[in-house]
Amino acid sequence: MTLMLRRNALALLCLGWLSACQILPTEITPPTTYALTLPAPEPVAAPALPAVRLGTTTVGAPWDGTALVYQLSDVRFSADAYHRLLSPASTLLNTALADWLGARQRFEAVLTPGTPAPAPWRLETGITALYGDFRPARAPQAVISAQFVVVDTATVPRRRLLVLDLNQRIPLESATPAALVAGYRQGWLRMLEELDTRLASLRPGNASAGHS
Repeated sequence: MTLMLRRNALALLCLGWLSACQILPTEITPPTTYALTLPAPEPVAAPALPAVRLGTTTVGAPWDGTALVYQLSDVRFSADAYHRLLSPASTLLNTALADWLGARQRFEAVLTPGTPAPAPWRLETGITALYGDFRPARAPQAVISAQFVVVDTATVPRRRLLVLDLNQRIPLESATPAALVAGYRQGWLRMLEELDTRLASLRPGNASAGHS
């Protein structure tokens, strides 16, 4: 290769490199993140139920990650990579559940997973829906479905004291991520208030199993 050809090749290489640099974004925008904190409830006059241990809140796919999920048609759901929860939905919902029940003080103690202290009761929580219904020509809604199961682990065999299935559809002012997360908070709070109402009917040693 002659000197002139080498210079031309080098010039073309530099020109291509500069063009590529101009095409690449100069700054990557980080995703917007959201928390699911709830207002603390008023405590009851005195604890009436024994200590309860919370199991890990399970969240079914595809809403078990951090990305917000939207329903865009009857068969299509989409995850938003630019709008996310601060932590996986299971972590945030379980934390909000523990904080709310602890502040309510209906139980003698609310123990989180991994706490070594004993507790005769256990609360299992499963989330089967957590998304924004953003289908066209429909009013946007936040959708949450959950099941709460209270188990007496001190009896042999273990006994279910309460099985509670709840569904919430919260109307939203707009089909936006911020409105959706606000709807999640409202829906989760309503569920915890309904759970608390049902817990108020239970009595240690005389709790009857129920399903609704």
